[in-house]
Amino acid sequence: MEREVLMKSAEQVGEVVQGMAEGSRKRMGREYASAYEAWAVLADGLERAKSDMKELEKLHTDLWKATREGNEDEVLIELRQAGSSATLLSAQLAALAAEAQRAAEEL
Repeated sequence: MEREVLMKSAEQVGEVVQGMAEGSRKRMGREYASAYEAWAVLADGLERAKSDMKELEKLHTDLWKATREGNEDEVLIELRQAGSSATLLSAQLAALAAEAQRAAEEL
């Protein structure tokens, strides 16, 4: 992807992250009490993101297997699942960014 396109996408993601931080603040109903609390929230989010990444890596491996075998139906299934999995990972990482941004503003 061209750098210009990526920069525009990053700008859009930044706007979404800001909205997610505001939503998090409203849901929690208070500011972070300590750096430890913020660390714990980020640690939990990071573990979820790692799990999501492992799932995406597994799908990528399965996609390669289907590609090597010439199984076009399985390739399409794996591609759709990979798209969904990557979207979920992106959302998880955006939530992680939102919590980090929020904690930096509040602590």
